[in-house]
Amino acid sequence: VQPTASLEEIRAAYRRLATTRRPRSFSDPKAKPKRKPMHSTWAQEERRAHRAWQRIQLAFDVLANPRRREPYDRSLAAARASAGESADVSLTLSSATSGHAVEQGPELIDLAGLEDTAVLDAISQYFTLVVEAEPLSTRQQADEVVVADTVNSDLSRFYEFWLTWSSRRQFSSAERHGSVARAAAENRQVRRLMEAEDEKLQRRARKLYSSRVREAARRARLFDPRVRQLRERQHREEATEAEIRAEERLLEEAQRDEMRATRLLAARMEDEARWAESSLDVFVHRSAEMSAPPD
Repeated sequence: VQPTASLEEIRAAYRRLATTRRPRSFSDPKAKPKRKPMHSTWAQEERRAHRAWQRIQLAFDVLANPRRREPYDRSLAAARASAGESADVSLTLSSATSGHAVEQGPELIDLAGLEDTAVLDAISQYFTLVVEAEPLSTRQQADEVVVADTVNSDLSRFYEFWLTWSSRRQFSSAERHGSVARAAAENRQVRRLMEAEDEKLQRRARKLYSSRVREAARRARLFDPRVRQLRERQHREEATEAEIRAEERLLEEAQRDEMRATRLLAARMEDEARWAESSLDVFVHRSAEMSAPPD
């Protein structure tokens, strides 16, 4: 894209690249063989394709976010001024993602309007980058749930993990003094005060970063096609259960009406039998009286 490209042009270019450069193993499970040698030509091509797709994803993360694109545009302008010639966007991408931008972590792209496969790729790419930025001691637990399967339990576990996630990064760039200044402190008391202030700033940056990741997880769940399919399936199941309950209620009401009608019919027949019996007794009594000889 051109340096002055609009957000819509950047999104259109990203969609075009997503249809041609996205690794096949992301979108087509059958494209990946059951057993592949790690040093085969196929594996090397797959690794190169994944690295190229990660660079495309990173470029879109920078260019689609105004807060990250502004420092990138400044670095690009400075590079052009120093070199005296125009530069391609991808050549100076590292300057936009260096320093404070990288310390703040990746940004989840705008998922609105993307196809389902592109949404899943963006979600997987984002949380993969988040995990890779974590310390090795805490990376294993996140690796287990970084990519959710289509199974409902795994999907629920995936979002339960990221909606309550907290980072363990150090965020040394948020420090006011730094290790060098602390080591050169006048005395131990000053050094401890400096350490306390830096630790406070680190905790604040870690809390802010963790909240941004949790917010990204909420946005990802909102656009995740697997969540949408799960909710639609749950709605269908709830509608089916509601229909079954309604039919059961109608059946129960019909049974109650039938039992009520049966009881009424039995009571009526019993009344008629008693009436017939009493009428017969009266008839017999009167007949006996009429047939009796007069006194």
